[in-house]
Amino acid sequence: RRSGYVGSERVAGYVQAVREAGFPEDRVDWVEVDDQFPESAHDQVAAVESRYAPGSRVAIVGMSDRFALAARRAASGWRGLQLVALVGFDDIPDAAAAGLTTIRLDHFRKGALAVRVLLDRIE
Repeated sequence: RRSGYVGSERVAGYVQAVREAGFPEDRVDWVEVDDQFPESAHDQVAAVESRYAPGSRVAIVGMSDRFALAARRAASGWRGLQLVALVGFDDIPDAAAAGLTTIRLDHFRKGALAVRVLLDRIE
């Protein structure tokens, strides 16, 4: 199993970005999805529809492309809500095929920086 630490750190980053942008935090719905089963985002996002008034514009940021793709399937069934943006992370082939906006992470560089930080602390 993966550590919950990664997910917690991503959410903390999202919250920080919302605050720095001056966006009202009460206009953000945080939907918790099991990272072992990213496809569970479908059910969570489908349930979000009832929280908004007809005509609302909604943007979704998924912790991964798999989350975002599942959310996209759910949002396609919304009636009266407009999905204006959908972003995922990881740049998997399925994301490109679906036309999803995705962010590619340089895992090699991330690993190299983590080792450098560790070695600097040891020195």
